[in-house]
Amino acid sequence: MPEYTYTAKDGAGNVFTGTYEAPSKGTVREDLRKMQYHPLSIVEKTKPFLSKWRKSVRRGDLIIFAHQFAGMHNAGLSLVRVLEVLQEEAQSSGLKEIVRDMREQIEGGLTLRDAFARHPEVFSDFFLGMIEAGETGGMLDATLERVTTYLEKQEELRQKVISAFAYPLVVSVLCALVVSFLVIFIVPVFASAYGKFGLSLPGPTLALIAISNFARAYWWAVIGALVALGLTWRKIRRTTVVDRAIDTIKMKAPLFGALNRRIAVTRFVRTLADMLGNGVPLLRSLTVAEGVSRSQLIKTAAHDIRAAAAEGASVTEPLRSHSVFPAMVIQMAAAGEESGTLPDMLSKSADFLDRDIDRLVKRLIVNLEPLLTVAVAAVIGLILMAVYLPIFDIMKLGR
Repeated sequence: MPEYTYTAKDGAGNVFTGTYEAPSKGTVREDLRKMQYHPLSIVEKTKPFLSKWRKSVRRGDLIIFAHQFAGMHNAGLSLVRVLEVLQEEAQSSGLKEIVRDMREQIEGGLTLRDAFARHPEVFSDFFLGMIEAGETGGMLDATLERVTTYLEKQEELRQKVISAFAYPLVVSVLCALVVSFLVIFIVPVFASAYGKFGLSLPGPTLALIAISNFARAYWWAVIGALVALGLTWRKIRRTTVVDRAIDTIKMKAPLFGALNRRIAVTRFVRTLADMLGNGVPLLRSLTVAEGVSRSQLIKTAAHDIRAAAAEGASVTEPLRSHSVFPAMVIQMAAAGEESGTLPDMLSKSADFLDRDIDRLVKRLIVNLEPLLTVAVAAVIGLILMAVYLPIFDIMKLGR
């Protein structure tokens, strides 16, 4: 999903900038207005490939950076000295360049938050919001530790998602490669042999030969059509209507639906819990958390929660009206509001969801293995059947 840099003005006339992930520029404008902000400019973040490559930082490097930053600052080192050490120790050239720039900016009088904000391609809105709250509240050490823990949890979640979706993706790609090899290289050999016998070929064989001839003659058209389809899909995918429809399908899909719901809710709940626990205002926390969730259904729920919070109402009631949230999350949030421990209860519910995701991933892989095996065997079996059907007629002729 594209990311936009915006400049907006609040009700008091204060001008601020930020980044927002959304399907389209219109969605960013609409969301800012719903938050009672007046958008001044919205620009899609597009950067040259080489620039992105030079400044790219792996998640693992970012986690190590946050760990080291928290440890050294907690030991009493000044921000400039911490950044000097991190610049020397950085293994990534992109991270080394970023740390150098941050050090120079802080030496020039910039705040730590503003120094981080100069590199939005690496440091997310969550990162910036937490740093800002830590600086303002005088608890930067605790904030850095919380950010480190959050990054580790997000990386664990990402690995779980990869383990869930990598297996079916790899099997599908391998199946497509095998089928392409059979159609392009093997089928023509059999077709040529059958032509010498002058047989009347069965329907499945004729269809397979026609597909093979088309693929060999018009492979360039097939590739061009796939590229055009991909570009078209990328364009319409950015529209809110399509994005919402896809999100709804993902949340209700067989096998994957429950996992997709848990992943989106976990991202939202954990981000909200950590930001609230660090003293970030509720409305700001909701804005960042809904962007992290990457779900239109979660965004809709966040808008309702924000509207209720702006009126001083409970945030639990809007949760009840959205089926994407498990009952456990709603109950934990209600208990947290009642006892004044909402961040802690949300954090505990995110931990519960993490364990639920582990269980769903294991069950999903167990269920997918036989299904994919049968599907691959069926596809390749049908191709081989179409190839070998005429052999029976040849055997009859030999008798």
